[in-house]
Amino acid sequence: MFAYLFWHTPKPDEDAADYEEGLAAFAQGLLECGCGGVKSAGSFRISAVPWLGDQAGYEDWVIVEGPGVLEALNTAAVSGAMAPLHARVAAAMNLGHGGLYDRLWGDLAPQAADAAQWLTRPRGIAFRPVLEEIARSAGQPVSVWRRFMVLGPGREFLVLGRHPLGLRIPQGWEAHGVRRSAVDSAPAAHS
Repeated sequence: MFAYLFWHTPKPDEDAADYEEGLAAFAQGLLECGCGGVKSAGSFRISAVPWLGDQAGYEDWVIVEGPGVLEALNTAAVSGAMAPLHARVAAAMNLGHGGLYDRLWGDLAPQAADAAQWLTRPRGIAFRPVLEEIARSAGQPVSVWRRFMVLGPGREFLVLGRHPLGLRIPQGWEAHGVRRSAVDSAPAAHS
């Protein structure tokens, strides 16, 4: 399972309720646009992250069956009935970055997580055994994601869980904790 993530901030004069309404409509539109392989879509309010200039903002998630879905999704997201929905959110956005992540393990759905820990490992080490230990240290169900390709400024790994997400981070690893809450109560899922 893969996730396209898009982090963004609204323009300073943008009304938060209007911005979030646009995000919810766009996520719902993605599920209804007929692009096969899209499993869920939704947005989250997030606390500050370095790749948004240390500002709080939003994180959109589109879960897809695999990276091959992205070409059709990219076309569908900006054409036909989606064009005005995309134009609305694009016009209101100030800053944005995207990334593609692969779920390594864990069944916790992104919409169930209100805490995230973004991680970067020291260069030259095998990540899997250490990352597995970090995930176990949570003492709760989590999902663990890895950047699929370097397409944006997001960190290499992501552990999603419930607050408080008390992970034991080994020396040499960099960590950035984020609080998150779903926009429009919960992201939509496509059956």
